[in-house]
Amino acid sequence: MEGKGNKLSSFTDTSWLKKHFFSNPAQKVLLKKGETILKQGEKNDRIYYVASGKLSGHHQPENGSILLIFQTGADAVLGIYSFFSPDGCSYTTVTADEDTTLYYMSKANLPAKDHPDHLLFSEHILPIIVNEIYLRQMLVVRNATQMEVTLKKLMQSEKLATLGQLAAGLAHELNNAIGVLQNKTQWMTDRLKTIFNHKEFDHVYPMFVKGLEQGQHCSTAEARKRKEQIKKTLKIDDRLAKKLARINLTDDEIQQIAKQNQSTAIEEMDEFWEIGMALHDMQVASTHTTHVIRSIKDLGSQNHSNVQACDLRLTFKKSLSLLSNMTRTISIDLAIEKGLMLVAREGDLIQIWVNLIKNAAESLTHAQTQNPSIQLVSELHQDSIQIQIIDNGPGIPHHLLSTIFQPNVTTKVSGLSFGLGLGLSIVQKIITSYGGTISVTSQAGRTAFNIQLPKT
Repeated sequence: MEGKGNKLSSFTDTSWLKKHFFSNPAQKVLLKKGETILKQGEKNDRIYYVASGKLSGHHQPENGSILLIFQTGADAVLGIYSFFSPDGCSYTTVTADEDTTLYYMSKANLPAKDHPDHLLFSEHILPIIVNEIYLRQMLVVRNATQMEVTLKKLMQSEKLATLGQLAAGLAHELNNAIGVLQNKTQWMTDRLKTIFNHKEFDHVYPMFVKGLEQGQHCSTAEARKRKEQIKKTLKIDDRLAKKLARINLTDDEIQQIAKQNQSTAIEEMDEFWEIGMALHDMQVASTHTTHVIRSIKDLGSQNHSNVQACDLRLTFKKSLSLLSNMTRTISIDLAIEKGLMLVAREGDLIQIWVNLIKNAAESLTHAQTQNPSIQLVSELHQDSIQIQIIDNGPGIPHHLLSTIFQPNVTTKVSGLSFGLGLGLSIVQKIITSYGGTISVTSQAGRTAFNIQLPKT
C-alpha cells in the first residue's frame, strides 16, 4: 500500500511467503478491472498475494452506506480475516481497481503443526496480520479526521448562512435610517449653500464650498509642510497657520488674506470651511454606509455591478474623511500617485482602505506608539497597481500572521488590537473577487499590508 493520497503504506516483508506459498502458476488468478475476488458475507478459505495491480475493499452495514475499508496494491496480502476467523466469512467485498494479478494459498496448503515450515509460516504471517490491523486502524483514523473537517466546514457554512439571514434583516432596518440621514444631509447642504451664497458672506463662501467639495484635502504630512510656508508668508502664529494649511488655499488666496484683518478673517474662513467639510464627511459617510449595507445584503456573492473607473487617491481621501477622528493624532503620509485609476466599485475600495487604516490606527493608539504614523503608498506596474498601508506600531505577533485573514479570528493580545476578525476576511474577499491579492509582513515598528489589484 502506498503512503500518499488515499492510500496507506505496508512495511512487511512478504518475500519468504511469496517464495514458498505464492509462486505456484496453478494458483494464479487474473482479474480484470471491476471484477470481484471476495464478496462480503461469503465463505473464503484462501489468502491472496497481490503480485501487481490495485484493489479496494468495501463493507456495507445493514441499511447503511457502503464504506471504504482498505485500498491496496502490489506486495499486499488479502483475505486474512476470513481465512483465520471462526466463521470463515469475508468482512468485505474486494474489487480490482485495475487489471490485477494474484497468487493464493488455501487452508489445504497450510503446513501441519509438526512440519518444520509451520513455525516459519507463523513467524512470517503474524507481522502481516498485525500490519493489516494497523493499516485498517489508520484508515479509520484518517476517515474520522476527514469527517471532522467536513463537519466543521458544514457548521461554518451554516453559521455564515445564518449570519447572511441576520445581516439581510439588519441591512433592511438600517437602510431606512440611513435613507433619512442621507436625505436630511442633502437638504441641509442645499439650504446652507442658499443661505451662505449672499453678498455678506462673499469673503467666506468660497471656503464653505471648498470644504464641501474637497473635505480634508491634504494629508497631515502635507498640512505640516504647507503650515510652515504660510507662517513664513503671513508671519502669523502656529495656530492660525495650521487652520489655513488644512483648507488647501492657493497662493493667490493667501495673498488676499495678507491684506485683511488676518486673525478675524482666518477664524471666519476656518469656521465656514469646517461647516462645509462636516457636510462633505456626512455625505461620504452616508454614501459609504449605503454601500456597506448593500455589501451585507450581497454577503457571499461576487457581484460587480456598477463598476467604473475610480480615482484611487480620491478613494483614500474619502476613507480618511470617515476616519478623521480616529487618525487626528496620527501622521498620515498620503503617497498615492495622482491620476491612478482602478475599475471597481468605489464603495468596495473605500471599504478596503477603511478597514486596513482603522486597524493600523487602533494598533497605534492602543500601543501608545511614539510619533505614530501611517504611510499610504502606491506603485504602478504594467498590468496592476500595488498599494501598501504601513504603520510604525508594535507589529502583529508571528503566530497570528498565518490566520489573520480567517473569519472570527481574535487578534487582540494584551489589550492591543491587531485586526477586526470578519473585517479582514471581508477585505480579502473583496480583493480576491477583483482578481487581486493581499498579504502582510510585520515586525515591531513596521507592519505593511500589501495589496495588488489589476488595473482593469
